[in-house]
Amino acid sequence: SITFFGPQQPVAEEKLATLSDRPKTFASERNMIPSLFAANYYAQRFAVTLRTAQKDLELLLDKGILIRQGKGKNTRYLFG
Repeated sequence: SITFFGPQQPVAEEKLATLSDRPKTFASERNMIPSLFAANYYAQRFAVTLRTAQKDLELLLDKGILIRQGKGKNTRYLFG
């Protein structure tokens, strides 16, 4: 099952300013994204490789936009 949280606060514009289009678009769609998702969700959403998805998600983690849970193949992300 997929859980969607109610409306979340938008990401602060200063956090998005230096991001490329893909991560910026993903962050702006946060209300339409499952509460916990894996990197392959992002990869499929943007038709990119898993490695590219992981790099983009790392950028969002560094900005404090995402929170990582788990390790390895059990890694999941959620908006912070």
